[in-house]
Amino acid sequence: MNSPNYPPPGGPQGPQGPYGPPQDQPYGQRPPGGQPFGAPPPPQGQPYGGPPPQGQPFGGPAPQGLAGPGGPGGPGTPPGGYGTPPPPPPAKKNTGTSIKIVLGVVVLAAVGVFAFIRWGTSPASSEVGDCIKVNNASSVNADVEKIDCNDPAAAYKVAATFDDSSASCPDEANSNYVSYTEAGRGGLKLCLTLNAKEGECFVRGDSDERVDCGDPKATFKVIKILTGTTDPSGCPEETTDGHIYAEPATVQCFGEPTADQA
Repeated sequence: MNSPNYPPPGGPQGPQGPYGPPQDQPYGQRPPGGQPFGAPPPPQGQPYGGPPPQGQPFGGPAPQGLAGPGGPGGPGTPPGGYGTPPPPPPAKKNTGTSIKIVLGVVVLAAVGVFAFIRWGTSPASSEVGDCIKVNNASSVNADVEKIDCNDPAAAYKVAATFDDSSASCPDEANSNYVSYTEAGRGGLKLCLTLNAKEGECFVRGDSDERVDCGDPKATFKVIKILTGTTDPSGCPEETTDGHIYAEPATVQCFGEPTADQA
């Protein structure tokens, strides 16, 4: 049997043989020209590892108008920019959450303003000397609010306040206070006097209402007010009725709507 014609160890002789290094060149060394085995040839005029073209640093942005993917030879890759990743896409703004938060703050602010306004006119915010308007005189669900004392609708003035709905007004048995009470959260009681000036007329009903003295509905006229006393003996002869208050000590003398003032 003939032996196969194996090539001699070390491959064919000569610098261009397919096996082994070229003549006079040991394994592991670079071939002539400083190029390692298996590496692609560098771009013309640019050795591997050399600086990029003038004005463009390694890893720098692509020239204007080039936005292709990175990597060697990729479309849009600038010379000298091998391996440069594309810029990241801009982050999306979470406008939905922001809008919801802003709307929530606006709603809370509106509720706060409403609560502040409501508290400013509530009976619970009243102090001695404040005036009260009666919107509904029901003995079960009375509706009153604090308003300016010069408002014609301000029929009553606060003479005393208590944080207990069961409290008694000053000398209640001998006085003519109108009282307003709230039972919730410890309770509230306001002792009210008629917010009246001499010469004014009122309609008497579930609550007193200020009206013009020429109004047919008028039922009495304030013809005299005595201060610093609870003695009604100082009222004029025309007096037919009146109110006495222990605190502040006051007597209001009432007469007919057509009566003259003393």
